[in-house]
Amino acid sequence: MQRSNAAQAFSQIVKDLHTLLKPLGFKKKGNHFHRQTEHGVGQLIHTQKSQWNDKSRLGFTFNIGLTCPLLQNDPRFHENGRALPDFPGLYDCLTHERIGRLLPEQERHDLWFEVADDGSGSTVAHEVQTMMQKLVLPYFAAHSRPQQLYPLIGNRYTMRLAVKLGEAEQAKRFYQAEYGWAQRRYREECRAAEHYRPKGSGNPPDPQIWLDYLEELEQDAAKWDVPQI
Repeated sequence: MQRSNAAQAFSQIVKDLHTLLKPLGFKKKGNHFHRQTEHGVGQLIHTQKSQWNDKSRLGFTFNIGLTCPLLQNDPRFHENGRALPDFPGLYDCLTHERIGRLLPEQERHDLWFEVADDGSGSTVAHEVQTMMQKLVLPYFAAHSRPQQLYPLIGNRYTMRLAVKLGEAEQAKRFYQAEYGWAQRRYREECRAAEHYRPKGSGNPPDPQIWLDYLEELEQDAAKWDVPQI
């Protein structure tokens, strides 16, 4: 069956992206692209089609993800011992963002592209190439080393990553920051529980959740050999 003009235009956009990205070390799988930097960070461009597409129009966007095999291939990272795939999927990433989140703060929005049977493919292809070169590749350049993932992945992951990088004091600081935050949340929940008056069907405050989390943190720190407070 012959594909629609929109489907053909989308396929051409993916081919043009491959032409742009292949010399930069990206491998292609389906409509997605991935490379691993020389410093050990995996970089993923994941193509997502709209669920509302029809034969005459095809909308799509890109999710931009980062992995760290050094951390994620450690058996302690996955309780079931599952290793990071050679070509990771979106939910294998430590962090991922829609391409629109890479725009300057005042311009951020959920950025989608659309090709249609009206011959708009070349214009959209140019827009995609421009966004890749202005947004995605600079983002990847700024996040090519494991240490550059610290601000993106949360204290619990950064604690573990710092251990893998041999940065024990840094790991300790991440642990202390997360533990201190959880303690504050516990105290807030205790105060809320003291003054709680049932209203409607909402759940009452539950300080035990934060006590359990603090215990998990202590166990996590011990498992990863993090110097504790």
